[in-house]
Amino acid sequence: MSRALRYLVFYAVLFTAGLSAVEMRAQLIAGSSTEGLELPTDTLRLQEEWWLGASFSACYTMGFGTLTMQYLGGTAPDAPPLLARTQGGYGYGLAFAPSLEYRAFRSPLGLMLNLGVDYRFSSSSSTTPISNGIYAYNATFEANSTILYGTVALIAKYSVGSRGFFILGGPFADIPLSTSSFVWQHEVLPDGTEVGELPGFPNTSIKFRTEPGMRPRVGFQVGFGTDLLTGLFGYTRQLLSPFIIIQGATPVVSDPTAWNSLMIRGGVIWRTGL
Repeated sequence: MSRALRYLVFYAVLFTAGLSAVEMRAQLIAGSSTEGLELPTDTLRLQEEWWLGASFSACYTMGFGTLTMQYLGGTAPDAPPLLARTQGGYGYGLAFAPSLEYRAFRSPLGLMLNLGVDYRFSSSSSTTPISNGIYAYNATFEANSTILYGTVALIAKYSVGSRGFFILGGPFADIPLSTSSFVWQHEVLPDGTEVGELPGFPNTSIKFRTEPGMRPRVGFQVGFGTDLLTGLFGYTRQLLSPFIIIQGATPVVSDPTAWNSLMIRGGVIWRTGL
């Protein structure tokens, strides 16, 4: 065999091998060729359109505005109502809400519905002592309330990138189910003053039960979080999603003065694909 013929055969073999490699690579990339392949089950790519679970969260609230509450009097014709006014304050609470999420196949946008309960404690106080005849010697006031809300939230959840990060936002409503409120009257004692037993004398603290008009609230929330694939309780295809959100809404109490709060909430959402 001549040298030219040997070179021709050699290059023909190389060309044929190259075509085979390109064809094999194209088959692996093409979507139709993955039917015989087993894809890993532990992947953040959503396989279901519906996710069912629950969220658990804790919150911290920062109060602003003036809270006015009647704490004594007003039931008899000659008994004028006594009002305590406090400003600002803080609060905290815990919440639990079953959660249902819908997401179109391979869409970054999902819709989530949360229905749950939210237990909150709030406190506000006055800083300037006042006197009111026989009822207050030189007193400041502290208002404490515990509220159990029923909550409804509709949330849009948008995935960013391929690592599970998401941003979320949407409206929510809080409906007060039960409340318990007290006003503390703290007398500021001058040095050397003896303590008395009745209102109007310098007593350490006097506690009054009150019923402020807690209103249903409507607001909006925004935040972010991340989806983490997990396998709790021996099942795969579950998502555990830590999140942080900021919530603002209509006043907690609006009559006769408005008192409101801004809330920071952090928690986790656990969901499994249906």
